[in-house]
Amino acid sequence: MELTNDYQGMQDMVKGLAKQAELLDELPRINISDKNPWKQCEKKVMIVFQSRTGTTWLCDLLKKTNVLGHPRESLHASHLISEFKEKKYDNFNDLMVHNVAAHMTENGVYSAKSGFFSLAPMFLLEEFPANIRTWKFIFMKRIDELGQAISSYKLNLNRQAASWVESKREICDDDYSFKEISRELRNVRNANHTISIMLKSYDCDFIELYYENLSEDPEATLKLIAGFVGVELDKINLDTKFEIQRNEISEIWKERWLSESINYNPLNKRIHFFE
Repeated sequence: MELTNDYQGMQDMVKGLAKQAELLDELPRINISDKNPWKQCEKKVMIVFQSRTGTTWLCDLLKKTNVLGHPRESLHASHLISEFKEKKYDNFNDLMVHNVAAHMTENGVYSAKSGFFSLAPMFLLEEFPANIRTWKFIFMKRIDELGQAISSYKLNLNRQAASWVESKREICDDDYSFKEISRELRNVRNANHTISIMLKSYDCDFIELYYENLSEDPEATLKLIAGFVGVELDKINLDTKFEIQRNEISEIWKERWLSESINYNPLNKRIHFFE
């Protein structure tokens, strides 16, 4: 694969994918037909997502089944490069052989979660798009995109990625920003659009899941995933340390943003033409 900087003028999500690929391109690799890290798998599952959609909780539940892999964000370029140098692998393929084995359950199910940009190893090693139709994709989203955007903005402020992580600072109503929440909302929608285009253009085998459905009935969500992947679940363990981080400020900001957004719609300033 030849990498150039032609991506610089592309959409931000694609630009991020290319930057990750450029970083990983420094690692020597061999043809995937000679050593395919995913050849050891019976089933391959990829959870694709944008931040604040409940995927950390979902991955914790999937691990507890012992039949749906051990998913986590294991494809970031910086982490892979550090591991490659630390353990002195001969090539990128060897590194990924061990990476895949570490996230596979005894029944041969490998699973990982990844934002669009960190799918770079899959394309760089040419598992994608060559074998992309042999994968099961779980596209995790939120119905409440504005709530997701507000959650992302709050994360930028307090760095509290999960309920058990200590908040860097208290968030108050003075932190509200229409501009920043709007920017996060655009990011959410752009990411969802980009992922959707990828899945559909490659004719991937995928299902769409929503955080709201997971939150309402996690057992039903796990059963749906198991049926999609093609494995049988035994006892389902729903014990969790995860707590909802949404609070009163989230709801106040949502109402405030919706109210203010009316003034930013140019059609509302010309509504008298339709009266």
